[in-house]
Amino acid sequence: MPDFTDIGYLKGGNPVQREAYRVLMEHRIMDRLARYDPVVAGTIPIGIDIPGSDIDILCCAGEFNGTEAVLRENFSVYPQFGCNRINQGTDPALVCSFWIEPFEIEIFAQHKPVREQNGFRHLLAEHALLELYGKDLRREIVSLKRTGLKTEPAFARALGLPGDPYEAILQKGRELGLY
Repeated sequence: MPDFTDIGYLKGGNPVQREAYRVLMEHRIMDRLARYDPVVAGTIPIGIDIPGSDIDILCCAGEFNGTEAVLRENFSVYPQFGCNRINQGTDPALVCSFWIEPFEIEIFAQHKPVREQNGFRHLLAEHALLELYGKDLRREIVSLKRTGLKTEPAFARALGLPGDPYEAILQKGRELGLY
């Protein structure tokens, strides 16, 4: 399994991964977020992105007011910058997004370590499932995403997982001993 905490793996990946790496490095995105333990998650790291997929970056933020100020200071110059506070389940989150070249960047910050966030756990579980089931699952996931399904519902449908797809993926990760 790649070390998802270091974006170096993107440099040797597919064309979209290499382009994501270039954008992140040229604009020093990870450096500017270093104090928040940033990790790129979502579809691009595991190669199931479709046209228009964004670069998701998970962060650990101790306090949202200060974090939002830092994000505004560093990224508000980019097109379509915006920040919102949301509740994901019982966990509050700060979500900031903006565009750099061909990518929308979405920064998702919570008051918990990145490795404990569902987005990181989904990344691990989905990567493991793709490794376990191979190219056929990868093709099916991409095909389902092209019909408009989000990633976790696409995995749940492809694997016949009942119930809430986000919880089902977390459960699969626990069954595989990933966390």
